[in-house]
Amino acid sequence: MDTADKFINNKSPGRLTLFYIVLLILSFAANCFFSHFCAWKITENHIPYVLAAAGGDNDFVSFPDEEFILAGETITEEIGFSRDTSPMYLDFFYQTRRRIFCYIFLLTLILCTAGYISSLIPLIKIYSDMERLKEECTALTECGGPVREKYEDHLSCMGRLADSVSCMSVRMKYLNDKLTAERDFLREFLSDFSHQLKNSLAVIRLNNDILDSMDGLTEEKAIQLSDEINDSIDDMEALIFSALRLAKLNADAIVYEMKEENLRNMCEKSVQKIQPVLEEKNIKLIKEYDRDVFFSFDTVWLSEAFVNLMKNAADHSECTELKISLSETPLSAVVTLSDNGKGIPQSEISELFNRFNKKSNDAGMKSTGIGMSIAEKIIKAHNGDIFVYSSEEKGTRFEVVFLKYGKK
Repeated sequence: MDTADKFINNKSPGRLTLFYIVLLILSFAANCFFSHFCAWKITENHIPYVLAAAGGDNDFVSFPDEEFILAGETITEEIGFSRDTSPMYLDFFYQTRRRIFCYIFLLTLILCTAGYISSLIPLIKIYSDMERLKEECTALTECGGPVREKYEDHLSCMGRLADSVSCMSVRMKYLNDKLTAERDFLREFLSDFSHQLKNSLAVIRLNNDILDSMDGLTEEKAIQLSDEINDSIDDMEALIFSALRLAKLNADAIVYEMKEENLRNMCEKSVQKIQPVLEEKNIKLIKEYDRDVFFSFDTVWLSEAFVNLMKNAADHSECTELKISLSETPLSAVVTLSDNGKGIPQSEISELFNRFNKKSNDAGMKSTGIGMSIAEKIIKAHNGDIFVYSSEEKGTRFEVVFLKYGKK
């Protein structure tokens, strides 16, 4: 924006200029009146001195004597000059008025112009800074982040405005990144979810085609195909329910019923739920929680989280032994799950809690692939963290640490 645009598109510089012009006009009128008045008084007082000098008075220090004034009037009577003569008839009056006007108006002009310039320059700079800020705001809509331009005084109005814009831009970038992440999550989730459903549907469709096309199918084979269809339906049902739970967790739509409970009872409840799976896979369960640990949590949801952790070990670790233990510090409660399975490569630990992280090793395809992600979100919602320690061919240990006080 150039200087002309600043005056055309913004009212403040124009108003300041108009005020300057009006002030000059008023100053001109006031100076005309003041210089006329002063010249009149000066000339009016000067006339007695002129008459006294004409009457022979040489004393120009004190006020003229009346005798010399009368003598002077007698001499100048022929030309009509007396004490009653108007000052406007004298050239001295005009010279005095002109000099007074020029000096006073010049002083007024200098003061007004200095005030105008000293007010206009900061105003123009403010509009220049605002234009720079506007251009940067336009750029920030594309890339986001803080304001990069520096302003002279961060405590000035422009400095504070720039700080506010910078704060708003950072927040907008955060929200934009979060929305982008949510969009990517939804796209990937739907892609993975549909892939998982297709696998189960493919089994159902294949077995159904076999049932329809084979006339001489034995009763035993028909029962086997029917069981496989039912298993696939169960897998689909589990996947859909798990996906719905994960979606609710991601949307923060879960209302947890936090109550002061015994963590030991919650562990025992989780073990009872997973016990049939462990027995089916011949996995020995060792329990080491002979103490009571109390803190506030939702029993139903936290139990599901630990069931998912133990089920993950049963499905993927190829272990023969699973141990659950409970410990406590003044500030935290710790639940440890460890197995003697094949372990997890260090490169895969960072992706362990991603959705559909790896294919199930379970022959029955009972794993939905999103249980670990659900467990992580539930535990974090309970002011907890999961720490994973693993060594290949030696086993894996999950330490779930809950802070008893404070919130993240």
